[in-house]
Amino acid sequence: MRQPLRLHSRPGFNLQLEDESNETNKMNTTACHETLYINGTPQHQSSQSSSSSPSKCIAPNKATKARPKSQVKPGMTKEAMFQNITSADIKHLKNIGSGSSGTVQKVIHIPTGDPMAIKRVQLSGDILTSKQVGMEMSIMKKCASKYIIEYYGVFMQDSEVVLCMEYMNYGSLEYLYKSFGAFPEQIACDINAVVVDALSHLKTFGITHRDIKPSNILVNSSGEVKVCDFGVSGTLVNSIADSFVGTSLYMSPERVLGESYTDAADVWALGLTLIELLEGRFPIVKDSNNDPSAPAVIFESLSRIVDGPAPKLDQENLFSTECVEYVKLCMQKDYKLRIRVLELSKQPFYRKATRNPSTLLHWVLARKKIIDEEKRRKKEEKERLKRQKAEKATK
Repeated sequence: MRQPLRLHSRPGFNLQLEDESNETNKMNTTACHETLYINGTPQHQSSQSSSSSPSKCIAPNKATKARPKSQVKPGMTKEAMFQNITSADIKHLKNIGSGSSGTVQKVIHIPTGDPMAIKRVQLSGDILTSKQVGMEMSIMKKCASKYIIEYYGVFMQDSEVVLCMEYMNYGSLEYLYKSFGAFPEQIACDINAVVVDALSHLKTFGITHRDIKPSNILVNSSGEVKVCDFGVSGTLVNSIADSFVGTSLYMSPERVLGESYTDAADVWALGLTLIELLEGRFPIVKDSNNDPSAPAVIFESLSRIVDGPAPKLDQENLFSTECVEYVKLCMQKDYKLRIRVLELSKQPFYRKATRNPSTLLHWVLARKKIIDEEKRRKKEEKERLKRQKAEKATK
């Protein structure tokens, strides 16, 4: 989960598009207690560490060290490489995100040397058991798809669940649109197709995503778009925090009213996400100066979701008829009348997708070049004025 959605601009914001190379840091080691999952079965261990050496995980009556890199053999499958992953196998590089439910970090998987993302989720009480975590990770692996972030493994450390997953080095759509502004319609159309395909794939397993929003749709340097953070049964997602400020703003009217969760709620969240990407703003909170995490703003926003008109594109004349109609279908307030996930792929807007990852990649790089040039000019102008002021002072 990310932090509550901030809608104001961020002065001096500098986008770093990473190449995933030559990034090193000292390993952070702390005393920990872990539960590992081997073939879906929880294996309880405790580990101790010092500041000078990697942590050692101690099983009952037997010390177990981190697997040496030499055990990663040619031809070994990725599943085998990550099967028994522990805290001793990862080297922390940097934090890349945080929110009410936990933190996301970029790490190196020591045995392979590959970059990886881990999400540390703080559990509250005994809501989530080790067995449940293992079951949910098992289902996540079964749901593997090119449209969904790949999950490598999971272990428990103290009161945290540590999810190990694919690293997407260009970040989230929220990160990108706040850096470069609204997305062109064709790129939003291509992104929509990926999300629809991901939701349709999960639907075949009887799973709803439960948390569609720009921060949960990620991009890598190949231009690939993938969905992350789906909740399987809802056990993991619904237990990881007492408050979901950011997520609550993407809730459908029926969810705000406490009705049962169906895939229609995912469709509503997809519609909000499209509006946000196309217009470069979140449609529920109208005043960008308001803090979405403020109780009064949350109450007002939830009231608007239930009692106000359905969100829509403010300037419909700027978009194609297919796009406008598609958003309207997603934003139908009555979930019984709202289009469902498996019907989305039949719509003209979905069929307009080019499925060319280079389109998004080229746009990101072009926008970055423009913004970098603007920053360079502003810096030069600032330095010129500074020199001019100094010259006047010496006269």
